[in-house]
Amino acid sequence: MRKGSVGFLVLLALAGCAGSRPAPRLLAAAGYCDPPLPYRYNPAYTPKADFEAALTPALLARYPRRNLLTANAAGILPALQTLLALEAQARQQPGPGPEVAVLRQRQQLLAQVALVSTTVASVAAELDCEGERADQVAGYLKEQDDRRIQQLNVLSISVGAASGIGTTVIGSTPGQYAFGIGGGLLAAGLGLLTLTGGHTAEFDHPRNLLAEVWGEQPTSAVFPPSVWYLLTEPAFSNQGQTALAHNTR
Repeated sequence: MRKGSVGFLVLLALAGCAGSRPAPRLLAAAGYCDPPLPYRYNPAYTPKADFEAALTPALLARYPRRNLLTANAAGILPALQTLLALEAQARQQPGPGPEVAVLRQRQQLLAQVALVSTTVASVAAELDCEGERADQVAGYLKEQDDRRIQQLNVLSISVGAASGIGTTVIGSTPGQYAFGIGGGLLAAGLGLLTLTGGHTAEFDHPRNLLAEVWGEQPTSAVFPPSVWYLLTEPAFSNQGQTALAHNTR
């Protein structure tokens, strides 16, 4: 019985090696994907909440409704009305002054459109960055769990082999029983450990873009007004019934 007890302690020592070297805890840096500078928006280019009321016969005669909807997202509906008025004045009073005013107004419109395009690209880049950060954490956890399962499998095989050899070497029947039963229980326990537990990692994201989409609030504290209008206006979806944010959710 004494030899069986010694062998059983050897099996316990082997099993204890599975958790003797825990993997380092990963801390994914929060704010890594945040914009380097906070967004600042000109209130004059805020999309009109009542799109239909902002339309005029002159705008509808000049531009398709879909284009006007996009122009409202960019906040340039009033600027477009000003452009039409300046063009009409230039036709009635030809001269360098009215023509320069028309060109200046067109440049302002193009600058705002370019700014909105850059804003959309910036938000898309931030979302892609957050996705890559989440993938990195997921890959790290999978790697650590795979390593843990591999170690447990190796220990389970070692315990099973040691148990088989021990029951053959030990001469006393009680010792054989103790060694065999103990080895079987340890091997079963190691097998169960592969199905439970696992590694964890902190993943903080104070600037949570997905939470804004999930909440579907009328306004967003994170998304730029132009982008949020594109996401929450049902007319931009294929069916025109529900908004892109709702469909994404």
